[in-house]
Amino acid sequence: MIKKLRRKFVTVAMCSVIAVLAVIIGIINAAGFYNLSQKADETLAVLSENGGVFPKPEKGNKAGGKPLGPHGMSPEAPYETRYFSVLFSGSGEIISVNTGSIAAISTEEAMEYARQVYRSGKTSGFYSDYKYSFSDGAQGGLLIFLDCGRDLSTLRSFFLTSLWVSLAGIAGVLVLVLLFSKIAIRPVAESLEKQRGQRRPAPFSTVAPPKGENHQASKKQKLRVWFEHDRVPDCMKGCDLVYVPLSTPPQRLEELLNQEVNLAVHMPRGMFGREDAVRRQLAQAEEIGVSHVWVGNLGALALAQETDMFIHGGFSLNIFNTASVEWCEDNGLSDVELSFELTAEQARRIGGRLPRGLIAYGRLPLMLIRNCPNRNGAGCSGCGEASSLKDRKGVSFPMICDHICTQILNSVPLEMEDRKSDFSGMDFTVLRFTVENSVESEEKFHAFHSGQAPKDGFTRGLYYRGVD
Repeated sequence: MIKKLRRKFVTVAMCSVIAVLAVIIGIINAAGFYNLSQKADETLAVLSENGGVFPKPEKGNKAGGKPLGPHGMSPEAPYETRYFSVLFSGSGEIISVNTGSIAAISTEEAMEYARQVYRSGKTSGFYSDYKYSFSDGAQGGLLIFLDCGRDLSTLRSFFLTSLWVSLAGIAGVLVLVLLFSKIAIRPVAESLEKQRGQRRPAPFSTVAPPKGENHQASKKQKLRVWFEHDRVPDCMKGCDLVYVPLSTPPQRLEELLNQEVNLAVHMPRGMFGREDAVRRQLAQAEEIGVSHVWVGNLGALALAQETDMFIHGGFSLNIFNTASVEWCEDNGLSDVELSFELTAEQARRIGGRLPRGLIAYGRLPLMLIRNCPNRNGAGCSGCGEASSLKDRKGVSFPMICDHICTQILNSVPLEMEDRKSDFSGMDFTVLRFTVENSVESEEKFHAFHSGQAPKDGFTRGLYYRGVD
């Protein structure tokens, strides 16, 4: 998480610098071009008023005397300015061409330039490096071209120079930001470290009683979805969090992140010697950009605390009172799922500041076993990691196996879509999709949003009757 925060800091800082430099360079170069264009228009105005030539200075007016014409032009302007003019008849025929004040353009080229501009119908603008102006006179239409090549070349050189200087400045700032970003975010890192707390044993006699602070739930209850696979329907990608297995291939995790899914990975509920493999998978997921992880036991919590990811406690942590909620807060968890063995009323009465939620749909896990019944019976071939176990009454209980341990799920799903109001006081609810296919998952998702009453074959769990 700290690495991700540092990357964001560097990105924001560099985007700000680039934006400021772009505005400055744009304003300076735009002002330069505007001044060039204004100066050219003033010169063209003097030439148009005088039939395509500069007016002669008054007798006795020497260099350094009063300016030439009403525009305040220098007396040297007639000798420094390069221009040519073309006179058109009323029918658009060329009557005469004056190239006496320019050497770079021949009469034929001047006529070709004039024809192109005349056909365009424009009265002013740029053609190549020439600013032109068209005016109607007593003898016909006069089109004057003013050579701005030298000024435009200077403006282009200045633009390229300013661009290279800006790029060098951006590179320099990037180096400085990279060097000092660690120092800049150090207070935030220290604050997060304190928030996470340190795991240390304490004698039972020193454990403080729960503070008993009343919980203030979020104004808007959030919705999260859980999958035992990585096939996330489009309608659920905007949920507060979308849980997929930690074993999901990295390419699929990147694809979901690129789709702007609020992605979280859930760790296995049973480790049984695979801690090193899980640690590597966690590091790989964090490197890709996943910043949320679900833990269901203390072993998983210890591995998650080695990362900078936000840790979300699962139902199997057995959070059932205020003291356990505060323990989770002290150990750096971001939020928790309360035990589904609580009644809805008991869940609402639990104190503490940590955000909490309840499972609102799904086949609740009944058992987590080390040895798979299928493997001990018919073997793993053809199992497909999902099968079922029947009891003596013929009721089928789905099983999910990851070749390390097996979860036995309830025969019917928990469904609370028409009882959402009983979850008041919760910050979020969770829909768990385990053995459902894509169509069934989408149907249950929409039913939950609409508050549709469930059909036959469901349970309300222990949310009303509690544990006998």
